[in-house]
Amino acid sequence: MNTSSILVSCCHLQAAKLAYERGWGINIGGGFHHCCANRGGGFCAYADITLAIKFLMATHPEVKKVLFH
Repeated sequence: MNTSSILVSCCHLQAAKLAYERGWGINIGGGFHHCCANRGGGFCAYADITLAIKFLMATHPEVKKVLFH
């Protein structure tokens, strides 16, 4: 399970990168998000959405807001 959770988290990072570069990004392997920003929950070991947003804001300081749907 750990490997698959890491892969889903990496896909969210890639989707965030693509959203910045091309105006939109999607991870069709996601959507099973049950954890919070500071802890895992349900069957989600990592806060993948939070990681993607923090990654985007850390690598692109001009980004102040992120819309997640």
